[in-house]
Amino acid sequence: MMQARYTHGASATGPTDYPGGAIDFMDTARAAGPCILYACMGIQDALWNNMAYWLLGTITNDATKLARYAGFYKAIQSIGAAVSWQLDAKNVAFKTQLLVNWALLDVAAVMMFYLSFRITNSAVEFTESEREMLAQANVDTDTEKMLVIDD
Repeated sequence: MMQARYTHGASATGPTDYPGGAIDFMDTARAAGPCILYACMGIQDALWNNMAYWLLGTITNDATKLARYAGFYKAIQSIGAAVSWQLDAKNVAFKTQLLVNWALLDVAAVMMFYLSFRITNSAVEFTESEREMLAQANVDTDTEKMLVIDD
């Protein structure tokens, strides 16, 4: 309902917005609802990405692997954005787009929560050359900890 009401007002076939046409954000009485909705959507996106990057960081301590994982994550995210623009350009029904979006979100959330509950604390084992490098950087290798995923 929110999707149809606030994001597709001009292209929908029924009443989709507040009476009186387009909303000027300076008209605070009419703009408060949509502004709060968009702010909440931005907060949710930031929280989701923060969780995703945290999980990526727990997988390994190798910067090269992490860079590849982050690149893969951003590539999938960009592919999703490109597909969503094409779906809209091909006039796929908004309700279908919303249902597909929710289905993908549900699958991703289940995998994310499963992964997050398998993470445990464990000590990092450094090689002698890594210890020397960290000592030069004034990092205490005895207290370094890393989150790892149980196998």
